[in-house]
Amino acid sequence: MTEPQLQETKEPREVMPEVVLSLFVLLKTVMSHNAGHPFARQMAGKVVEAVAQSEPEWSLQFIRGGVFRDRELVQMGAGGFRRAQTIALALSRLGFHEITVAKEVDEDAWLRLCAGLVKGALGASDGLDGVEIDGLSWRAIPDASWGDEAEEMDPEVYAIVQTTLCRMDCERIHESLQKSAQAGEGWYWPWSAGLVVMRRLERGLDADTPACARTVELSPGEWTPARRALSVAIEIMRVLIKLKVGIREARVAAHLGLILSMMTYEERAGRTMLEASGGLLSFLTGQFSASERTGLPPHHVRVSTLAHLIAQPDPSKWLPVIHLVSLVHELERERAPEGVSIDLTRADLLGIATRDMGVRFAPVWVKALIDVHGALPVGARVRLGGGEQGVILDARAKEVDVLLGSGVMKTVGSQQLQLVSALEL
Repeated sequence: MTEPQLQETKEPREVMPEVVLSLFVLLKTVMSHNAGHPFARQMAGKVVEAVAQSEPEWSLQFIRGGVFRDRELVQMGAGGFRRAQTIALALSRLGFHEITVAKEVDEDAWLRLCAGLVKGALGASDGLDGVEIDGLSWRAIPDASWGDEAEEMDPEVYAIVQTTLCRMDCERIHESLQKSAQAGEGWYWPWSAGLVVMRRLERGLDADTPACARTVELSPGEWTPARRALSVAIEIMRVLIKLKVGIREARVAAHLGLILSMMTYEERAGRTMLEASGGLLSFLTGQFSASERTGLPPHHVRVSTLAHLIAQPDPSKWLPVIHLVSLVHELERERAPEGVSIDLTRADLLGIATRDMGVRFAPVWVKALIDVHGALPVGARVRLGGGEQGVILDARAKEVDVLLGSGVMKTVGSQQLQLVSALEL
């Protein structure tokens, strides 16, 4: 007769890291989908299970970077600490620092709480106004905040915010340039506004590069010239960062790509880089007098130097990075083909690059660009084995997340997917 196996049990306080982690996962799920999504309800069930092991009643305090249960420090570990700060920041923006669980509550209660926390994570201050949940409560603790300068934001959320601001900036720049051209005024590049886009882009890519790419590729709305110009800057910077090129050089090349695209793209297609090369240098420096040009900031000079080299009629005399700028600019120009209302996906553009590799485009840069995106780029249209059509949301080594209608199929094996051209659809 065998002895009964004893199940390992944890003290209620030892479960608290699991409670915080499950709440973080629920918050991110509601942020990505919504509180009514089946996947969000599944994650809410994980919170219910974790809380059941913690034996309420208790309170969680988020005070100056620490996480406490009833004023006793919860040992979260490095990764857990970062996740806890996402909850802490969302709660703090709503004006609170403590969550009290008076009793076990169901999935609906946690979904309602996280629907309010999501608004805080995105910067709102009224997400929990008027919300009452039996068994859950929250309150402010005086002097418990980090302070504005020390607050941390979840890297993915931060990257999304920075990229969205970049797109808004680009739309304003493009609109301003169009108005100047229509009014017959001087048509020059706004250096200060362009550098704001570069700085925000660098911060977003540093925080979460895939989130930046998803934000541009999957955002609703048309592929306007400004949106395509921002995509050019992101692609150039991603390739150069992956190749471990210095950030200064990456910034110069990306800024030049942004400028070229703003100058050439139209609602559908636009001029090629070579067609615009003749007037590019005057577009960059025409607002400066001859005496001022000697005192231009180094970044202005570097971008203008690359622009001058583009005007060389023989591409064999270009610096290598100009071939990358040319590749990415031409691909995004073809994102919105003339004569049709269909916008191509990143996978379609990489297919064009592969087709024309060694003819229009330098093979080494095509390979580098493909290496950044992998076999299943974000935004690619795919067909599953059962015939369903979806869109790639995220891709890892052997698994991907696919958007099917209004739902998300998690961790699909890449071997189950077939790329489909936007033109075919």
